[in-house]
Amino acid sequence: MERTFTNTNSSRMLCFSFNQNCSCFCIGTERGFIIYKSSPLNDYYIRDLKGGIGHIAMFNNSNLIGLVGGGKRPFSSLNKLVIWNDATSKVIMEITVDFKIKNIKVKNSLIAIIGKKKIKIYYYNSLEDIMEYRDIDTILTTDNKNGIFTMNLDPKKHIIAYLTKNIGEIVIKTYSQPKNKNDDIDNKISSSTKNISAHQTEITLMSLNHQGDIIASCSQKGSIIRLFNTSNGNLLKELRRGTDFAEIYSLNFDPTSQYILCSSSKGTIHVFNIRKNKNVKNPKSFLSSIAPLLNLQNTYLDNEWSFAQYHIDCKINNIANFCGENNDIIVLTEDGMYYRAQLVFHGGECKTLQEKSFLGMENKDDDFYYDE
Repeated sequence: MERTFTNTNSSRMLCFSFNQNCSCFCIGTERGFIIYKSSPLNDYYIRDLKGGIGHIAMFNNSNLIGLVGGGKRPFSSLNKLVIWNDATSKVIMEITVDFKIKNIKVKNSLIAIIGKKKIKIYYYNSLEDIMEYRDIDTILTTDNKNGIFTMNLDPKKHIIAYLTKNIGEIVIKTYSQPKNKNDDIDNKISSSTKNISAHQTEITLMSLNHQGDIIASCSQKGSIIRLFNTSNGNLLKELRRGTDFAEIYSLNFDPTSQYILCSSSKGTIHVFNIRKNKNVKNPKSFLSSIAPLLNLQNTYLDNEWSFAQYHIDCKINNIANFCGENNDIIVLTEDGMYYRAQLVFHGGECKTLQEKSFLGMENKDDDFYYDE
């Protein structure tokens, strides 16, 4: 996922995002970009491109990085996605669209370029032949000034989600998988859609799990997160972040879809269990147990609350995600702070493992290595 800043106090950082497995994170700056190892926060390197990067996305753990210009002196046009090969320090391809880019998403075989009213989807067989990409879809959307969009990460399934012109409605779109590398992409990729009426007010964030069978969404108030089955549109759970207003900045599943976390403008990261697990249960209101006896019908009483929380001393723009086999929680903030916390499976407050300013680190460019 990616967050961009329009009114940041930091002249250095314009956006930040994790790669697909959260082993790295990257930031766009007024001069280029920086790549960091996520856990532990030790290694990083800087690329000075002498121009601003407004959107950035790594292709897994490869040397390929998607870049879009931004800032006071953009590195490239705001309607152009540049694919940078960091092994050769060269631009290897460019995709120009007829709109200003608001967001980019990448995964194995798919690239999505999101604009205010249009989305372009591209297919490629592998990173080795990414320059043979094909334009497979153009989607007209609602007024999407924040570039709200999500895709699953499973390389065997291609599922995306976007907003319609109807307030609170989500479209789930599934693309078929070509049978082999030599298929005629234009003729072999078909798609199907499913509309979900998720909220009564404007949706502000949504996220697909790795497999693409669950979508999470939240609306402007930021008090409720709803989970839906993407195949039939059925509501699976209502998770309650709180009772008062908050802007939710992150919604992310762990790779096995056992947990989901959210971070918000309250400075709290909430973690919910979303699968049946006798050892880890989300609490409910104390009145929920007696509601049937009192003949109470109240969705509030059925809402599930987070079983674990992590508080940071910061209420500004941030992103949070799970990292590693132990599902450590990584939080990055707009002012350049990094937090890593240990998830407590018995519930309660998560333990801080590392807290550091990632903008103030010494340059360790020579020690950086990509995961294989």
